[in-house]
Amino acid sequence: MASGRPHGLGKFRRWLLVIALGGVAFLRPRRWVLSGALLGPQLARAAAAPKDQVAAAMRKLDELADPDNFKKIAVGGGDNIRREVGTVGMSSPLFDVDKAFKALAEEAGDPEAYVETLERFSKALQNADSDAYSSIFSMNSAAATNPQVYIDNSYKEVLDAQRSARELLAMLKMS
Repeated sequence: MASGRPHGLGKFRRWLLVIALGGVAFLRPRRWVLSGALLGPQLARAAAAPKDQVAAAMRKLDELADPDNFKKIAVGGGDNIRREVGTVGMSSPLFDVDKAFKALAEEAGDPEAYVETLERFSKALQNADSDAYSSIFSMNSAAATNPQVYIDNSYKEVLDAQRSARELLAMLKMS
């Protein structure tokens, strides 16, 4: 014990270091742990067959196209509309539905028309999201506009998305 430390203190320190580092590594969030714990239902949806997601998205669009239902959703504000359209959060079947449609592109009889219709569909969803977002801040700008104007525009875009989705389903012979 030339160093003046009690025998075994070095081993004890190494043991503490290993425990501490192991604990830190254990406590560090892992992508797979978080996704499984926090995003369980969404992972199941992502793993679902593209046809299942497309069918669920069509049901969601049909719900949103109902004027009374859309009004109920719009009461919650622009973010609530955006959540239903699939651009806020991942709970809507419309979240990443364009990827599911792209995965099914090879099944379409006319791929060129399918891609053009898919672009119209995606653009309509983007516009619905943009209008819903604008409704949140419309009264705060210099040219204040009633939020209902943007909500109405968002609803029209949802109807356009629904029409395009029906065309896509017809091309896939899923309608």
